[in-house]
Amino acid sequence: MALKDDIALFMRLSIFEGLTDEHLRLLAFGAERRRLEKGHVLFRQGAAADSAFVVTTGHLRLTMHA
Repeated sequence: MALKDDIALFMRLSIFEGLTDEHLRLLAFGAERRRLEKGHVLFRQGAAADSAFVVTTGHLRLTMHA
């Protein structure tokens, strides 16, 4: 998708409320779209966090391992 589409998506999300247009543009510029297939692991418990994820369609299942 185009940068403007990603900015529009972020503008609709309450978590980004209060950010300036410039901040949203910078977030969108650094964003990466992924399509996940069923059963794909997005991240693992305990892994270092280096990004955030926004689910636009579908759903994810979160599980915890002891």
